[in-house]
Amino acid sequence: MNLQFENNKRKQEAGIEQIPQYVLDSLNSNITFSLSFDNQTGNNYYPEVGANGGYFYGSNNPLNVSGKLGFCLPVRDLYDRHANPTSQITNSGNIQLTNIATDNQELSFSISVWLKQNDSDGLQGIIDCYNGSGFRIWSNGITLLSTFYASNGVVRYVNLGSFFNDTEWKHLVFTYNGNIDTPEFHIYKNGVDNIILPNDTNGTYEGMNFNSSVRMIGSVTNNTSRVFMGDIDDFHIYKNYVLSQEEVTALYNGGNGLIYPFAN
Repeated sequence: MNLQFENNKRKQEAGIEQIPQYVLDSLNSNITFSLSFDNQTGNNYYPEVGANGGYFYGSNNPLNVSGKLGFCLPVRDLYDRHANPTSQITNSGNIQLTNIATDNQELSFSISVWLKQNDSDGLQGIIDCYNGSGFRIWSNGITLLSTFYASNGVVRYVNLGSFFNDTEWKHLVFTYNGNIDTPEFHIYKNGVDNIILPNDTNGTYEGMNFNSSVRMIGSVTNNTSRVFMGDIDDFHIYKNYVLSQEEVTALYNGGNGLIYPFAN
């Protein structure tokens, strides 16, 4: 199946306008990492952009499970729902957010991903980029949460509000401007923007200073029972770049999504 052709056909049938070429050019040129889960061999996933990839952590082979766009990282049993990047312990390769923050100086970033939660029970890890400091994105029931861990032990919580109100695919874009003094977080649900104010605890937040990459998708590294009870598809990272509303709208694409490399 030609996914791009089918996607364009759906857009035409729905009367969705063509995306401006400058927006597509920006999305393509600024992307740091792209993992569609379509390029699978054995228990390995290979990214379209970025070094290395991930392997499926579990006993069941997850190949060729239909997702939002092509294949996805699918639901399985409790310990079969997460991709564990090949360089989980070292800093070489894998999903490149390595050194996004050094010497307590934070950089901006954006994450785009399609999510479908099938069970809202309990605390579930979605994206883990924590190794002493860093950040995590979670769900707690239907609520989406983000936690930023500073190198001085101070935690900044960002409550992203109700997100999973049904079992349909949702498009999540999370952006952070990288400014410690005036932090600005945006969460886009299906292309709609919400600016979020952080809450700090136990002291002054001095910024992240972590030397690990995204260490796990669909779980957290120190508790593999905190798995995301759903499907994950088309995971993109923009390092040192904040996606605009126009770019987020293009990625959502009227609910049809947009396949990398991005084109009309």
